[in-house]
Amino acid sequence: MLRTTTVACVILAAVICFAGTAWAGRFGPGDRPSNFYGRDIQTEKVLHLEDFQGKWVLVDFWATWCGPCMGELPNLIAATKPLRGEHFEVIGVSLDFDKTMDQLKPVLKKHGIAYPVIFPGGGWNTPAAKEWAVGAIPDSYLISPQGVVVATGLRGETLKPMLTKFLNLKETYAPTKVRAEGKVDADSFDLRVNFSNPMAAESKCRVDITLQYPVKNEKGETTEWKSENHTEEVTVPTPDGWEVTKEYSYPLPAEGASAYYTVEVWNPQIEDWVGVNGYAWPKKK
Repeated sequence: MLRTTTVACVILAAVICFAGTAWAGRFGPGDRPSNFYGRDIQTEKVLHLEDFQGKWVLVDFWATWCGPCMGELPNLIAATKPLRGEHFEVIGVSLDFDKTMDQLKPVLKKHGIAYPVIFPGGGWNTPAAKEWAVGAIPDSYLISPQGVVVATGLRGETLKPMLTKFLNLKETYAPTKVRAEGKVDADSFDLRVNFSNPMAAESKCRVDITLQYPVKNEKGETTEWKSENHTEEVTVPTPDGWEVTKEYSYPLPAEGASAYYTVEVWNPQIEDWVGVNGYAWPKKK
């Protein structure tokens, strides 16, 4: 289950490593992601994502230079180690650079990482990260045996329970599709949400938005950051998995405001919320 928390811009930056692009991957729940391949740094074997079709797969984007990634690593290992086997595998995609490669193998050895870790050596330009539009790490994608993304951004206390729910399904999972695109314009934050829910005649959708903005003094200097929160929840008919589109718009409380948002849809098959996170900030002038 994704849990929404109100965070200031500086705090969010401290717990997630950002690229220079908005945090919103190309693939969300319900999407069929593109294949990628790379050499496993431990076995030297070239692996393709499509090789693992028929299994549940957790694709984890991370790097040794990313503090939050290293902080999450023990939790990831503890949650997934008992589950790895015939029906479930983890694939790590390292966004380390060539200059940090020397740190990678010692980290794998120290933590006893036995699952495949692909290391192309390109940092944010790693082909898989670029193709999937990964904008922040750590970032994870749980993929069904049918090759469809069912959840993203699993970490911390949400990781183990969600893995258990999906892996314990007694029937083929009918994925809830959730996509969201947020944009900060000159004076507003606009959010477009699309979702479908094949297992529900009607669906609950919850949107949580935090607008974060600077408070400046007479000299134009930022003295503090404040936040403004908005929560919307709707229940709409979704017979036969109809796709629903909802649009939201909020005036920005101040110049330089940015937005953090979570969109979740209740899926009755796993009895939990499935959704995506995103972050949008003003375009550079």
